[in-house]
Amino acid sequence: MSTGRLLIIDDDPMVLAALPEMFRLWMPGLMVDQCGSARMAIDRIETTDYDAVISDIRLPDMDGLALLEQIKSCRPHTPVLLVTGYGDQTLATQALRGGAFDYILKPIDREYFLSSLTRALQLRHVSRQAEERERAETALRENRQSLDTLIETVPCILALTDRDGCILFFNRAAEELTGYTRDEILNTILFQTLVPADAATEVRQRYQDPISVTPYQVPWKTKYGAERLIEWRSASMRWPNQEAPCVLSVGIDITDRRRSEEKIAALHTELNQQVQAYEKVVLDLEASREQLQEKIVDLETFQDVVVGRELKMIALEKETAMLQRELDLIKAERPLA
Repeated sequence: MSTGRLLIIDDDPMVLAALPEMFRLWMPGLMVDQCGSARMAIDRIETTDYDAVISDIRLPDMDGLALLEQIKSCRPHTPVLLVTGYGDQTLATQALRGGAFDYILKPIDREYFLSSLTRALQLRHVSRQAEERERAETALRENRQSLDTLIETVPCILALTDRDGCILFFNRAAEELTGYTRDEILNTILFQTLVPADAATEVRQRYQDPISVTPYQVPWKTKYGAERLIEWRSASMRWPNQEAPCVLSVGIDITDRRRSEEKIAALHTELNQQVQAYEKVVLDLEASREQLQEKIVDLETFQDVVVGRELKMIALEKETAMLQRELDLIKAERPLA
């Protein structure tokens, strides 16, 4: 294992020059960063997750045990190798008890040093894999919890069965609709428990034919004998411990909607009938208006005739009166012999 990122902490410039060169020759691919003080190293470790840290056990600004404690507090899974002299073996033993991965005696034995560092990098690689697996498992659990919450709170009816109609899953909305608890309904046969007898054949056929997302409407009967009309969409899916694909059905209770639609349709029919009746009344009124208009015209014509006759009578009476006056004058001028 010669890949990864390494931090070397030492106040000796010769060590900071020699160790990276050794790693370049014997562990190509390993990225090496350097620090001359513990304080600077802590800042780097806080921002960079190194695969291993190599540090002198005696530094001018902090002793090795204090530095180790700081590193373990910030990066508990990062292996730390401490470089120590013969006189510091007791301190090195304390460091091992404090969580150091290994200690390297001066003068450095190259073979042992490289072998120990390789083991440290391998350990960090394994621990990273474990961390990633733990994160993945945590994310999976959280996603599963979120999915379970969604399934339990979604208002749609969810039912999972095998192709023979055996109920494998039943969500809370389905429980509330039917009145059955999951303990009561699981492992029962859908066609016998929930589907009315007159619709069972159709539903069985749908479960045997290729599943389609095209919606279809099938009633369900509740625990108490009522029927609810459900609009379904079905899909094929795999389910744990089931060899053959199962059928996931997602339904929406449209009973109230259907009743409302029927009421609206009835109101539309009634409205159309009333409109037709009103149209007949209007047509009858229009016909009556036309007849009345004709009668008015006839009456006006008759009135004109009567008025004309009256005018002629008046003129005739005037003429008769005038002739009578003339006759009276003639009689007055010619006395009778």
